[in-house]
Amino acid sequence: MGRLWRAGKSRMVKQIQSTSNNEELSKMKPSNIQSTKDWMDFVKEKKSAWFKAESAKFKSMKKRQLPHTCSHKDSSSVTRIALWTKAHRKKDGTSVNSEVAETLERINEIENEGINILGPDRGHIRAFGFGVTTSNFSLLSKKDDHYAKLEEKCEKMEVEMTQMRSLISHLLKSQGNGSDQLSNATNDQVVNNVATNPIGTSPPNINNNNTLRKCTLLDWGGTEEVVSEGRWSSNDLNVTVHHVPLGPHAVRVWVDLPKKSDAFLWRPNSEMTYIDDAVGSTVAWPLDKVILS
Repeated sequence: MGRLWRAGKSRMVKQIQSTSNNEELSKMKPSNIQSTKDWMDFVKEKKSAWFKAESAKFKSMKKRQLPHTCSHKDSSSVTRIALWTKAHRKKDGTSVNSEVAETLERINEIENEGINILGPDRGHIRAFGFGVTTSNFSLLSKKDDHYAKLEEKCEKMEVEMTQMRSLISHLLKSQGNGSDQLSNATNDQVVNNVATNPIGTSPPNINNNNTLRKCTLLDWGGTEEVVSEGRWSSNDLNVTVHHVPLGPHAVRVWVDLPKKSDAFLWRPNSEMTYIDDAVGSTVAWPLDKVILS
């Protein structure tokens, strides 16, 4: 449909440019154009010098094109030279124009046909879209493996985060009602820290003569950064910290002077989360992260 419309428009423009009588041009107005003024404006544009120059430019570009005669049917694996030759010849085997004939003669004369005339032939892989080369396909395969490993790692981290949330929730509930459930959560945490304090080894023999002795609290996350200064209170397993038994491998300390106010508490509760929240109060802290002055 579009091709017929363009062909009809081209014939109309040729008739307009070949007619010089205004009366005849007015009679050529199509029936679907209601306004005579619009028609005459159209005629004026097509007879202008600017339009003639543009028309000549595009006619010159059209002549330089090399038309092909390929069909829309799928083809088997062929060389680029064979495909180009077939596309630029008519059914009787003759070239579509003189420029194509010259190119075909050059192809027959040059030994390395494809590289010297049409450029290097880059291999491609079928059924994977346009432009997929062998190297690209290999790179895509490696990326798929990398993404699979990342997904597996992400799933593992999600499981660990779920377990951590469950443990924190369990600790908060136990601290709120003072039940015996904390001992199980504490034991689980001690098992996770087995590399630092193996099961079966007793905590260091530090008696409560150190009560109110100044001490330094290190970051329990393992950075060895000083997070606060305080005072030793007790390392008795049965003493409570905010209604929760202290448990093994822990010390109850007073928080006096925070050094890193946004450091997380070892055992947070509903009222205290950061070290700055515990100023003037006691908190539980890992035994190996408390340094006596």
